[in-house]
Amino acid sequence: MLTLKIKDLYKSFGSTEVLKKINLDVEEGS
Repeated sequence: MLTLKIKDLYKSFGSTEVLKKINLDVEEGS
């Protein structure tokens, strides 16, 4: 089974936080 996991993803532009603590789990067939 394939699984894609992203945990605590952050993205900022300079001092502006765009994404903060993004979590994503995608399993095969989703």
